[in-house]
Amino acid sequence: MKIAMIGHKRIPSREGGVEIVVEELASRLVLMGHSVSTYNRFGKNVADENADKEAQKLREYKGIKLIRVPTPNNKKLNAVVYSFFATLHAMTHNYDVIHYHAEGPCAMLALPHFLGIRTIATIHGLDWQRAKWGGFATKYLLFGEKMAAKYADEVIVLSENGCLFDPDLAIRDGAMWGYFGTWGGEFVSTSKELYLYSEQYTEEAMLKKVYEHEHVITRDELPDLKNYPLRE
Repeated sequence: MKIAMIGHKRIPSREGGVEIVVEELASRLVLMGHSVSTYNRFGKNVADENADKEAQKLREYKGIKLIRVPTPNNKKLNAVVYSFFATLHAMTHNYDVIHYHAEGPCAMLALPHFLGIRTIATIHGLDWQRAKWGGFATKYLLFGEKMAAKYADEVIVLSENGCLFDPDLAIRDGAMWGYFGTWGGEFVSTSKELYLYSEQYTEEAMLKKVYEHEHVITRDELPDLKNYPLRE
């Protein structure tokens, strides 16, 4: 299968969670025999200013094809211009799947959808809620979220880990699966010394319901995933 990844800043990079997810996902897909291309942005690496010099020379990394997309330094225009040109390029290169990451880039998702190209959207967070955005940027991010929900063939989201969700409601709403892991500290305990459970975020009855639910698999019940046989 031929797959394109759009939405991250660049790989190889450890600048943020999106970049880590794209690199790990793409490299594993390559090992499974798929052809994967990632659309990298021009720009300054916020984590390591010297990393760009070497990274920009790469055309392939861990078997992943790296495609560089010209983008302006203007923060307000960077993601919009990048996702537009990356999408145009991807639509003309016969990909079986285009996988968008983050809400902003998903604003372009409808374009390949209408051409019959299968699309996946991973929402790494509700970016429009972040204080650093406002005005047009917030509206644009909301538009990207709407496009993902309406047109993506598959949607992957990062769940809120503070409050546990009701598995019965997830089943009712047609969720195929969900991954969750509760945070620590005040989210689960009123006292570090006494380890008293706190109901500030999840009521005790719901906590018990989740962990005892027949459709919930806890970590101790998982098989050995490193040696788990994959279907061809």
